[in-house]
Amino acid sequence: MNKPKDYQALPSKDREDNKLSTVIHNLNEDGNDDFILDSTTSEVCEDVKIPEVKTKKRSVYICVVFVKLGEIDTQKEKFAAEILIKSKWREPLLQDKNNMIGNTTKIDWNKMWNPKLFVENTLGEAKESRSKLVTIDSSGEAFMCENLRMKGDFVENLELKDFPFDVQDLTVKISSGRSPTELELLQDTVDLHHVQKQSFIDEQEWFLYNHIETEVDSHNETSNMDLTKIETLALQVRTGISRSDTLQKLCMKVKCRVARRFQFFIYNNFIPCVSTQVLISTLGCCRRSNILHPQCFLVVSDL
Repeated sequence: MNKPKDYQALPSKDREDNKLSTVIHNLNEDGNDDFILDSTTSEVCEDVKIPEVKTKKRSVYICVVFVKLGEIDTQKEKFAAEILIKSKWREPLLQDKNNMIGNTTKIDWNKMWNPKLFVENTLGEAKESRSKLVTIDSSGEAFMCENLRMKGDFVENLELKDFPFDVQDLTVKISSGRSPTELELLQDTVDLHHVQKQSFIDEQEWFLYNHIETEVDSHNETSNMDLTKIETLALQVRTGISRSDTLQKLCMKVKCRVARRFQFFIYNNFIPCVSTQVLISTLGCCRRSNILHPQCFLVVSDL
């Protein structure tokens, strides 16, 4: 494809600036985000480079409390729970504003930065409530705090290979609606993750450990999204980050652990089944020997 004469006449550096200006003009024309794909635009998107925009990451400290653990359904691979997610992050806008500490009515939350946290592995509509407040740490720094309380069913991949001697992880997956270039998810070193064992409902069948594991990784949330070169370039112009960064999402996995009480399975499942089989076999032998009255077999069949 032949390039326009005015484009070829430009020096190499000016040519690249002109390509970027052409794309931005098409993106922002008429005050909207729609743009027209023409020969010039499709041509310049091949090798145009968007300048890298570096932003300082915000550290978000998270503490997860397993308030109550309910039924663990290994067949449907889910567990019921009530959890409390406490998150906090540094907020410079509230520094030296002691009159707002404890008085959240004076704060416009919409103007404040928020990590946009949510739980990934909920099943159906979970009940949730959020509350916010501002605190000052021992060094005098202001922190925004958000408490997210959720109650519902959570999806979990439960392995039954070692049944009835299996050990299962119950995971809460916390993700952010923001890019990994904007924030990092960290475990709170002051307020640690913990589980309230006294509220464990399924204690007869499972043993709940005090141990909790934390893992932070990133995953491709929209890997199936097919973007054209122009659409990819539009994302870069608007946000200053690459397509790969845009598609990546941070995820903190907080896991508590339970072990099946095999004695419960033996007493409630294995022994009754074996006893029934032995009883049926014994009665069958007695019937062939004409020892028992036929009505006895009618009673056994009803059982």
